[in-house]
Amino acid sequence: GRQLLEEAIALDSGFSGAYAFLGWSHFFDARFGWSNSRAESAKMAFESAQKALEMDDTLDYAHTLLSAVYLVKRQHDKAVAEAERALALNPNGALVYNTLAGVVGCSGRWEESIIYGKKSIRHAPFPPLTSFHWLGRAYFMTGQYDEAILTFKKLLDRNPNYLPTHPFLAASYSSLGRGAEANAAAEQVLRINPK
Repeated sequence: GRQLLEEAIALDSGFSGAYAFLGWSHFFDARFGWSNSRAESAKMAFESAQKALEMDDTLDYAHTLLSAVYLVKRQHDKAVAEAERALALNPNGALVYNTLAGVVGCSGRWEESIIYGKKSIRHAPFPPLTSFHWLGRAYFMTGQYDEAILTFKKLLDRNPNYLPTHPFLAASYSSLGRGAEANAAAEQVLRINPK
């Protein structure tokens, strides 16, 4: 995908959307450790977002990218502001709600994260795994462990190897005193990543 985006930019250097999606590819490299340097990938994501927004400040997905970059930089106020800007531009955007669910949750605003997580799932015909992850995490952080478990199971039905879900699932079971199920979820973590 990155190669095609770079080709699109070579053909049309004013294609702002290509810069935004190129930035997302670098962001995911940084987020999931897929590159040799997370810091360099995050920098490239930030630069791509800025380039896209210099060309077209109305791209909601460029603002969500910038929000995500600010989040990993732990600049929560800027992350929330960019996500809210994206929402103003696209009040029906599933990606916008997904980003808001993650950003406000990481800012400690868990009840809001639940609201945005639900909207993210409702607005997307095929919600990304992160929509379920943010919602399940927010349920967990507000002590709604049964809801967290149901949400995490929906995610795992789609991808049983999605590592970030298993620790939260284990913690949810443990919080309810369901030790055997907590241990089984913890074993999945080690199955997916023995280190």
